[in-house]
Amino acid sequence: MYTPGEINISFDNVLKLGLNKVLSKKIVSNGFEKLFTLAKVINEVSDISRIPYPHVIILPEARILEHSDGVYAIIYANISYRVFEDRLYPVVETYLPFILYAENRVLKAVFAHEILHYIYLAIKYLREEHLVTLDIYTSNYSGRVFIDEVYQVRPELVFKDKSYIKMLSGFDSILSKSRVARSIRRNWIEKGKPSRKLTPREMRIKIPIEDWNRIYFPDIVLERVRELIDEYVG
Repeated sequence: MYTPGEINISFDNVLKLGLNKVLSKKIVSNGFEKLFTLAKVINEVSDISRIPYPHVIILPEARILEHSDGVYAIIYANISYRVFEDRLYPVVETYLPFILYAENRVLKAVFAHEILHYIYLAIKYLREEHLVTLDIYTSNYSGRVFIDEVYQVRPELVFKDKSYIKMLSGFDSILSKSRVARSIRRNWIEKGKPSRKLTPREMRIKIPIEDWNRIYFPDIVLERVRELIDEYVG
């Protein structure tokens, strides 16, 4: 049974750039203040989904996905992993400019969206369906919306709250109406703050088959995911 647990958000990378004076004290301070909003959002997503949220790592840069057709997408969050004590821990990476400029509704939509990817990965793990090369699952927006529906479970499988189902079903509309992409471009990228362009190839996670069993999910997550597997189609 799910019980509320500790929320893990890493802000260390932001603090390092602040100490090295790459980022101003004001930016770091504003980011720190937004942690309370982010924690509230993540706690709500966990409560409603009944799944403890994976570790969240805030990176102090804007990341831009450059597609082969010349279209750019600003990345808001994505699934990745970190190695600790020889285990592969799925994590959610997000980016300081997104945290700074995102409206609360967009924060909620993006972090609810990412847990659908996390659950998808856990289902594949339990079913021993090896994903040797994974496109990193991202929430992003450009002049057009890129929705990565292939590597996620259906919102209604995880969320019984109708407002969440409606929000995630209209995910593209929420992002397209938001001012966050424009704010990141104007207030961060165009002002020369730390930014990185990546190709889809660079955004891939490669996990050899022999490392698949090194992926770690907490028992409480696997217990909850087992409840969902019978309903899952994909």
